[in-house]
Amino acid sequence: MSATIPQQAAPIGNNVVPFPPAPGNGPMPNMIPNPAFAQWQQQAQQVRAVMAQNQQKQAQFDAAVALLKKDGIHGFKLDIEADSTIAPDEQAEKQARIEFLQQMLPMLERVIPVAQGNPPLAALSKEMVMFAARGFRVARTLEETIEKTFDAIGQMPPTPPKGSAAQHAAPPDPQLEQAKVAATMHDTDQKAQTARLAIAQKADQAQTEAQIAQTRAQAEDMKTQAELAIQVGELHQRERIAASRATAVDARSAGGLA
Repeated sequence: MSATIPQQAAPIGNNVVPFPPAPGNGPMPNMIPNPAFAQWQQQAQQVRAVMAQNQQKQAQFDAAVALLKKDGIHGFKLDIEADSTIAPDEQAEKQARIEFLQQMLPMLERVIPVAQGNPPLAALSKEMVMFAARGFRVARTLEETIEKTFDAIGQMPPTPPKGSAAQHAAPPDPQLEQAKVAATMHDTDQKAQTARLAIAQKADQAQTEAQIAQTRAQAEDMKTQAELAIQVGELHQRERIAASRATAVDARSAGGLA
């Protein structure tokens, strides 16, 4: 009968991973847990979780790419028509354009004179015309041009009323216009010269009035000084008379006592 000799485990260092026990033999005696091995197992589990998540995302990406490829093949359809099918469409588009012009031209003839030179009415006319134009598919390419045109019409000078003299007037004569300008300039010069003379006269008149006022003030001052001198003289005269009377009274009183 042979005896089984237990194998002793090799000394475990910091960087040595111990071998797991053989199946059926049970745990090896005197086994010391290794913290580094537990940390390695935890890191390995984290790596396996990250790899599984990446594989799931890769599968989703592959499915999305496959779906895009499938839609790219089956999402479009080419419609090839013969001349016999294109001709009726061209005829219908020509008819639609003719109908659009027949409806739009009379409307433009009415609203443009009203909108010209009047920004609020130009904005209203633009909206009305765009409302009518949007009902025609063939007019889609003209929508932006129509809007810009009405914006410009609103900034133009207003149209003179029909039958006015401005519409029937002959074109201006350059020489006559030049003569009018010269006459206007001469009239302006005359008015400016008259205004300058009037200003000079007013300045002289103001200076004369100032001198008169100054002379009048000096005269009033001299008169006031003279009146003050007279009043002072009269006061002195009264004082002298009063003093003389007092002296006479004193003298009479003194003679009577004697």
